[in-house]
Amino acid sequence: MKLHGYYSFNPVKVQFALAELGLDYEHHLVKLHKQEQFTEELKALNPNQQVPILEDEGLVIWESNAILCHLGEREGRLWPTDPKHRAAAFQWLFYEASMVSVHAGPLWFMDVIGPRIALKRDEARYARATKGTQKALRILDDHFQNNDWILGSQFTLVDCAYAPVLDGLNMSRFDVLQYPAITAWMKCIHERPAWALRNGPEARP
Repeated sequence: MKLHGYYSFNPVKVQFALAELGLDYEHHLVKLHKQEQFTEELKALNPNQQVPILEDEGLVIWESNAILCHLGEREGRLWPTDPKHRAAAFQWLFYEASMVSVHAGPLWFMDVIGPRIALKRDEARYARATKGTQKALRILDDHFQNNDWILGSQFTLVDCAYAPVLDGLNMSRFDVLQYPAITAWMKCIHERPAWALRNGPEARP
């Protein structure tokens, strides 16, 4: 397998999942800050010219959560086999993409990346993103009141989807500590050996 990625949220989801599964792969670092995603090579693999992109024996998959689904189906590990539980996995993956990352991502970008590139913060957008993040995390925090992991008592690849964005959000001005159940879940994520390997094969001892 070959993964085209970077150190941003969506590629790190996949890197974390691959580390959890113990799978070997070639990591092609696409330097987004140098706009390497706009090469003809990447365009041929993903017309959106975004990462991550996974190449697996002739199959090319883009969209990070779709890659997680593929890995779960491919390996038959850290992934539910019961149809009802698989439906729950899809539900929470869609929720991460449509409600969590879409709001939390801009907060991280404006607070962490913006100052580095002298980008003036859009206060109206920041306020909307804060409100959306608060709503999304209230629901997630309530869910964690009765569940150790996203799908219940067992860690799955669905947890890999949430970890990078919530970890990154903690680097912003947004107060994640106001959500104690999420904070406890994130502590458990940080304790997993695979989390230390999330930046790809070059991070391995």
